[in-house]
Amino acid sequence: MTVQNVLETLQTNANESRRKSFIKAGAPETSLGVPMGVIRKLSKEIKLDQELALELWASEIPDARLLAVLLFDAKTSDKKVAIHLLETADFEQLIDELVFKFVVKLKDLEDIKEYLKKQDDELLQRAYWAIEVDKIAHSKELMKEYIDSILSDVKRDLKKSPEAIKWMINRALCEIGFRYEDYTDVCLQIGEDLGVYKEMVVSPGCTSAYAPEWIGAVIKRTPPKKRSIS
Repeated sequence: MTVQNVLETLQTNANESRRKSFIKAGAPETSLGVPMGVIRKLSKEIKLDQELALELWASEIPDARLLAVLLFDAKTSDKKVAIHLLETADFEQLIDELVFKFVVKLKDLEDIKEYLKKQDDELLQRAYWAIEVDKIAHSKELMKEYIDSILSDVKRDLKKSPEAIKWMINRALCEIGFRYEDYTDVCLQIGEDLGVYKEMVVSPGCTSAYAPEWIGAVIKRTPPKKRSIS
């Protein structure tokens, strides 16, 4: 399938209501409004295709870039490619998808993380914290020193950070709280002390991002495991 074929398919599936919601959430005006379900289905039909993914990314069309994320091949990519993509991603959903679906699979992940940590750009800082979130969520064992360091950064940065970064730092705090039993009470206390998102109003049946409420809701459904901490 050529890039032109793909762009035509995306255009055919454009949805104006979805486009408005997409833009309201921070996506560029060039968004088509293609539902993520359509994008995921299309990615399964195309399968991994590095060349096509890079062409779609170069189009700068948000929907095409979201599709590209699902087509990138981690085995044929490296730090240089990842940094280019991260530095040209221009809205929060795209940076999140890029990290969670692609960047975390790269062999150069630690080098990429250290690079991002030194950057001032809000989206790149969000990407750094997204990598930490993925590590917290999927590691079978974490060092106590690592968790303590993350929580120290949370206490220092959560309250003062811009919203784009704040959200992901808060998620890191909550991930530790509901995945590591030894740290649940610590994370609840940090969340209470900082009070970030305490005033968040949510619809009935939804959970606030306020750490004590988020952690509490998750452990009520699935109690935290006694994961290994070395």
